[in-house]
Amino acid sequence: MGSAIGRTMEYCCCRDRKSGRAILRTERTEARAVPHRAELLVPVNFDVSFSDHPASQDDKDNVWASKLLAGKELAVVVSDLSGFTSTTRKYGIIHFASIIARKRQLCLPIAHRHGAVHVTTEADNLIIVFEKALNAAKASVEMQRTIFAFNDSLTEAEDSQHFKIKLNGIGVHCSGSGLIVDSHDELAGEAFREAYRIGENIVEDGQVMVSSAVKELIENDLFFQKADFQEFVSDDETYWIVAGDPGPATCNVVSCDDDSHLDPGLLPLAQRHSLVGGALTDLDKHIAATNMSEKTVMMFNLELADTEGCTLEEILRRKHKVTTLIEPVLTKEGGRSLEPALWAFDTAAQALVGTLKMRNVVQESAQLLQGTGVTGYGIHTGKMLIIDGTDIHWGDPVNTSSKLGQDLAESSTILITAEVKVAADGDARCKNCEFEAL
Repeated sequence: MGSAIGRTMEYCCCRDRKSGRAILRTERTEARAVPHRAELLVPVNFDVSFSDHPASQDDKDNVWASKLLAGKELAVVVSDLSGFTSTTRKYGIIHFASIIARKRQLCLPIAHRHGAVHVTTEADNLIIVFEKALNAAKASVEMQRTIFAFNDSLTEAEDSQHFKIKLNGIGVHCSGSGLIVDSHDELAGEAFREAYRIGENIVEDGQVMVSSAVKELIENDLFFQKADFQEFVSDDETYWIVAGDPGPATCNVVSCDDDSHLDPGLLPLAQRHSLVGGALTDLDKHIAATNMSEKTVMMFNLELADTEGCTLEEILRRKHKVTTLIEPVLTKEGGRSLEPALWAFDTAAQALVGTLKMRNVVQESAQLLQGTGVTGYGIHTGKMLIIDGTDIHWGDPVNTSSKLGQDLAESSTILITAEVKVAADGDARCKNCEFEAL
């Protein structure tokens, strides 16, 4: 992994680099390598004035948050898989998407049976909110056992198709400070932040790990009488691996045809797990023909300055100001919002022009945005798996644009790959663009 990142830095070297880190989730991007030569897009003037955009009118951002979750011990579960990048590169995005679909098919019924009050799906993560820490911990143990049971149940033919679900781990934390779910279904709050850190960055080897706050609330429950809570220290914080034999916990490995908790658009992906040989090849061809397309993707990095003392509501409101401001700009250029900081375009020229206009608007709106800005932009083009009505919009364009825009670009630089430059060459709208190879 390290050598891949080293090569990336050779290809993408920004001038006038400044310090300053993004607040968006970038912990896992170290696993992303960029096997593309990058270009630096020099800005050109498009005469985009601030007054052209609806967001510059009254501050009517009253839809910045969809709901507030409150409770004395709201608990968040974050489960993560391992091998996203390596598996995708070796077997293709459809294959890994099918593993994620199968994981959701197995785990979501468990979450709902234990009283989940909110579920967010984020690539290979499941982020689940419970009202009680005990429910969260029980569900986590059952999800772990069910995934292990599923892997053990694979036939030799299925195992040869690399259908095992590689659980990296499950993290659990609770807090009484409440959670906010914003208009893009993203969570904010102390319980989520710590659970995400445990599940994404600390736990490994398929373990269930809980915070000390969770352990205190569950260790005397009958379910966990035979559990062995093993201490684990990270950054001077103490966490607990749930080992031993807690339970009883059921292991219901539902059929890959089960659609009780799975989005209908994801069912064909899950059904891959019952097929081998020609039947599997035929289904993959159908999935690709229906859902794979060439897209140019732009991802930017949002930075909020002076957040000390700000409430969660204020932070989300400031983020929403940016997304409200840029939406009409990028939509007018043919962009489609896949996530708040991720946009897809049909052509490279649309992405380049839209990004340049967006940057102009953000820079001209500095006073309105009150210290919220965009530190960098990344653009890449290629094949994408996009399943409408779901959160699946994956592929190399997303990984690469994320690495460029959220990790490497600084000082509002726009970094593009050579593929984007080639695709935009000859388009009249880009004739005034200047490129500098890095």
